[in-house]
Amino acid sequence: MAQFDVYRNPVAARATDMPFLLDVQSDLLAGLATRVFAPLIRLDVMPGRPAAILNPVLTVDGESCLLLTQEMAGIPLKRFKHPVANLAAERETILRALNFVIAGI
Repeated sequence: MAQFDVYRNPVAARATDMPFLLDVQSDLLAGLATRVFAPLIRLDVMPGRPAAILNPVLTVDGESCLLLTQEMAGIPLKRFKHPVANLAAERETILRALNFVIAGI
């Protein structure tokens, strides 16, 4: 697993609206049994207007999704097999969202 890898949501009941989970954890913590993920929700199911910095639009597998940074969670590694994408090219945007939710900057 690598930081910014994207995985399909393993929770079938949520996968329709929230198809992907983004690994945001530093690779320095690779020895842990969990990783920190932020969900990606389909753009068309997000109610209201998303916060631009907190919820940037990211494209995965041709689908526009909003990063729900405020809903990050630690999830056991055993739930994930193969990434479907890597968003390292969006590093600055993702880190800006993480800094905003943690430090307010």
